[in-house]
Amino acid sequence: MESNLEKYKNDLNKLIEEGELLKKALIKEQESKNNTKNKDNIEINYSFADNYQTWYSESLNLIKIILPDRFNDFKKLYEKNA
Repeated sequence: MESNLEKYKNDLNKLIEEGELLKKALIKEQESKNNTKNKDNIEINYSFADNYQTWYSESLNLIKIILPDRFNDFKKLYEKNA
């Protein structure tokens, strides 16, 4: 049986990997929008818009569990400025 610590480590690693995919997808989408060619020749079939909300929600839940004192800080980093 997996301990809570191992579960959180696995969840965190998964979120880090998905965050990297999101970053690459965002770069590719911006370059496409600006008609610029990516210098890293990023080939990715992953949509930022389709996957960001799930990543954010899962990240928010994990932060709430493992770093409750930083929960509000994390939320503020990703809120749109009104």
